[in-house]
Amino acid sequence: AALARRLPASSAPTPAITLYRDTNGWCPFCERVWLQLETKGLPYEEVLINLRDKPQWYKDMVPTTLVPAVKIRSGGTAEVVWESDVILRRLEELHPEPAMLPPDGERAAAEALIAEAGNLSSAGFRFAAAVRNASVTQEEVASLRAAFEDGLDALDAAIAEGGGPFLCGGSVGLADATYLPFLERWA
Repeated sequence: AALARRLPASSAPTPAITLYRDTNGWCPFCERVWLQLETKGLPYEEVLINLRDKPQWYKDMVPTTLVPAVKIRSGGTAEVVWESDVILRRLEELHPEPAMLPPDGERAAAEALIAEAGNLSSAGFRFAAAVRNASVTQEEVASLRAAFEDGLDALDAAIAEGGGPFLCGGSVGLADATYLPFLERWA
């Protein structure tokens, strides 16, 4: 407290975006939004939500009570957006530069990758859970592994087709922000 009184007052304005995320920093859906905010260089403040004891004000603000959520302030009003895919789209709409979606003529491939992300994520988690479950047969594990590897192979092919090094070419995009949190957990 004594040090705070001696420091000069901050002249930085309060960021117009508040990211509400998990306290443990391990939620892949929160990480998607964080990646977009960081990639775009948007100033934001972060409020950590204890997932085991969510504050009532958060449950009142976010109908699903899930993280992530963002509060976007503009012109004296505030908009609360939840669900990572909806948040990514809304932030892209409000802050189009740097663009994280390709131009309209090239957008179909990115949209297809984003749409497929849930399938690959599910395949990965089903395989990971099966490996740890003694009631799952080796044949079932092998089948789940093959499905997951097929999804990863398809993702590799998409990267090659897009010209890399990122999913849709030379710069980080929404498809990367969508996949990266899950790929990081499987590495």
